[in-house]
Order: sequence, then structure tokens, then C-alpha cells
Amino acid sequence: MSNRTLRERIQAELGSTEVPVGLLTILRTKTVEGGDRLEESMRAVVAHSRREPHNIEYQVNRDANDLTRFYLYDRWANVDAIEFHESTPHFKEGIAVLKDVIDQVESVTVLRIAAEA
Repeated sequence: MSNRTLRERIQAELGSTEVPVGLLTILRTKTVEGGDRLEESMRAVVAHSRREPHNIEYQVNRDANDLTRFYLYDRWANVDAIEFHESTPHFKEGIAVLKDVIDQVESVTVLRIAAEA
């Protein structure tokens, strides 16, 4: 895994930190019960995140066949918006629960916004 920051990764992969960016994070919790805790805590994170001024979309999905696997999909106006998000109390509270229950982050994919309505 690279030691690059998310800002550096986005700059390298998209050529700019000023463009809209999507992130797809796939992770696993240690147990189904840990997944239940994460799901509960993420309800507040999602509600608050969607009200952030430069959030385009924020979703947390749980695999129907593997209740320890989660798919987090979020879209932001730019990297500054992501960094603001990561400084908020609701994000930090969600990360505290995540650190408690996580088994592994399988991947974090940077997405170029290809088409929008």
C-alpha cells in the first residue's frame, strides 16, 4: 500500500485536486455484530455528510450475502471538500467506531466522474 495521502493520490490519478471526485471504499468488519455497530453509527455520518456544502453524494451499503462487508460510495466537489469532511465531528465519531470493528480495508478506489445528469 502506498504512503501517499489521498490528496496526492487524487492529483496523480485525476491530474487535479480541483475536480469532482468519487471514492469507493470496500471494507470488512471483524464480526457481523461489529457490522451492526458500524451500520448504526454510519446512519448519523451519512445524514450529516449529505448536508455538507460540497458533498454531491454519500452512501453506505452492506453486502446482502456477507454482513461483514461494506461499500462506501461518496462524491465530492473537490479534495478540499473531502478534507473538510474528514475534519468534522461526525466523521471522527464514525471513524472511532470503524477503528473498533474493522478487520480490513479491501480497497479505496478513486473515481473520475464520467457522466452526470
